[in-house]
Amino acid sequence: MSVFYSIRHLTRFRYSSLVSESILEIRKEPRTEGRQRCLDFRLLVSPAARIMTYRDYLGNMIHHFDVPGQHRELQVIGEATVEVQPANPVPEKLDESAWTDVDAANARPVTNCATATRSAGVSVAPWAAILPLVSAFTIASGE
Repeated sequence: MSVFYSIRHLTRFRYSSLVSESILEIRKEPRTEGRQRCLDFRLLVSPAARIMTYRDYLGNMIHHFDVPGQHRELQVIGEATVEVQPANPVPEKLDESAWTDVDAANARPVTNCATATRSAGVSVAPWAAILPLVSAFTIASGE
């Protein structure tokens, strides 16, 4: 059964004297990934500002705004509704063949990006070959 969270985050800037402008980038929007899903997000700024949004190279939503008038206080409120799915149960134990599978994966030649880096003269960590196995376990367990 999913769990739903209602989140409210307040950031308040109080200045000792009037400031002529405030320019900010805010990273408050929860990500949708894995078991977490952001159902709703609102950003409230006071004094009022025109908010522009873009996604950065890591997939985070960035909210950018400028408050050009004089003010003594700036308040930014992020409100979100987030759904979190339950994690798959972790097995009590793995098959005895699990270590054999890891050893076999480690003995296989490394492919894809690891092969490319090796051919470029860059050393690759010896555990790189088991990453697909770890990834498969993570996907199977719902992480």
